[in-house]
Amino acid sequence: FFSENTLEDPVYVDTLNENELDLYVLQERGEIYKFLHSNTASQPQDHVPWLYNQVSAGYPEEKINGIIEGNWHEVRDTPSEFNGIQASHAKFWTGSADILEKFYENNLIKIGFGQCWVFAGLLITMLRALGIPSRPVTVSFAGVDFDKDLTIDYELSWWWGTLKPKDDKNYKWNFHVWVQASMQRPEMGSYYSGWQEVDPTYARGPVSQRSLKKSEINSTDLAYFYAAVNGDEAVWQSGEVISTKTDNIGTRIITPGFQSYSRIDITRKYKPKERSGNERKHYEKAARSLGINPVSLNRRTKRSSKRKINVLIKPILPVLIGHPLIFTVILKNPTKNTQILDSHLSVDSIFDNGTIVNTVKSSENVYTIRSHEEIQFSESIEFDEYKDKLRSSKTLSITADLRTRDNVFAFKSSKMISILTPQIWIEYLKNYAGKCERAEPDVVKSNISDTANKNSAQVAIKVHFMDRLTFSLSNVRLSLEGSRCNRKVFNIGTLDSTDQINKTFCLICYRSDLINESLVASLISDEVDDVKGMTTIGFL
Repeated sequence: FFSENTLEDPVYVDTLNENELDLYVLQERGEIYKFLHSNTASQPQDHVPWLYNQVSAGYPEEKINGIIEGNWHEVRDTPSEFNGIQASHAKFWTGSADILEKFYENNLIKIGFGQCWVFAGLLITMLRALGIPSRPVTVSFAGVDFDKDLTIDYELSWWWGTLKPKDDKNYKWNFHVWVQASMQRPEMGSYYSGWQEVDPTYARGPVSQRSLKKSEINSTDLAYFYAAVNGDEAVWQSGEVISTKTDNIGTRIITPGFQSYSRIDITRKYKPKERSGNERKHYEKAARSLGINPVSLNRRTKRSSKRKINVLIKPILPVLIGHPLIFTVILKNPTKNTQILDSHLSVDSIFDNGTIVNTVKSSENVYTIRSHEEIQFSESIEFDEYKDKLRSSKTLSITADLRTRDNVFAFKSSKMISILTPQIWIEYLKNYAGKCERAEPDVVKSNISDTANKNSAQVAIKVHFMDRLTFSLSNVRLSLEGSRCNRKVFNIGTLDSTDQINKTFCLICYRSDLINESLVASLISDEVDDVKGMTTIGFL
């Protein structure tokens, strides 16, 4: 075990104060942030409550992806069993304890299923159990580059075609979560001690954050992390690079703050401001460190002296699932000549890595725009049009493609919009003595009796939707977990659009006069996932 307060200890770092050590070692509950996408920005407005507690350090050394299998499919396409044990959808988990206990009960054979924030939550639990300060880091539009060339490459087959990753070594997550662990790096020098980047999804790291900030990229793992936060994008067509972008990767990087539901923007801890001369020098230094010459440094998209058509998708915010998505496309002609434009508009559902899965709606039109004229047209995507085509990412891509009749100029504008899932709030029923819903049989043997005694107490709650549903839910299941309560899963069945969850759920929890009990609820169905709620109910 490590002692982060002892000067001689390998995890002692003088840059962390006492409050930070309490947060990054002793904290048993917290949030892992995701990013919601609108056309204005990627906003860290969605958080996953996560319980890091209830774990000793007695688990065998194992890669995180050797404990739980990755799966990014929606609920209805996720297997109910994996390796002989009941599986859970990645978005159904609310803490590390049940995952590790199931892994142990399954004779240390991998269970199902997780995604990046689940892997991160597990690793943080293990690190904190050992006394190593750690925290989650969320990167908006994180690049994945296994070519070690600091470039995310896309292929455009034709002008109306969609951008696709050039191969399976290049893609970009809508967001990605990994872990920072604080420790000394005596083999590198004291300057490189402190936060180290570790990505349990791909088993990368640790690498020093300061190596990334100084753009000293001299290993495969450092190249991986640098491309994730500051890679360039290149679009290829017929073997040639037709465009590059330098500011589409790692647009924001955050970690949870000291207060609940707060966050700290740490983007500048990794790189200079985008679209600045310093950022380009930073990227060039990284490339020189690796001895490579990325295409984005060789080719610059030439800016025509002629003024072009302006294409804008009018500001819209993420929309709650069940409601229509309405947006406006604005075309402006700043030239002196009338322009005749062929237009192709497409709304597509996408995977978490940005790959298009289903086309929700598409249309083609011809627009004649006079000099200095502005044209607007609106589109509405109804729930019935997108409900069966959404993937687990709950994200739609809106793309407007235009080209002049003489094919001299082509214009493209693309935005991503998140479809929000309803959230729930937890009502604590103090001194409740009535009937409780029966939970599903435990996969893991519980250490807590099913009845209250002098060491435990019954906690009764009700769960309510914060947003009114406009459609029915089928195969509804509810997971409840507490800081001192074993996880329980309840089968609710079907909920009509007018229904509330008019049931009472109970957990048996250890008593404690030192720690406020926190409860986390997670609800999934065939139609929605990632429905979460969290509350603190006080001492038991």
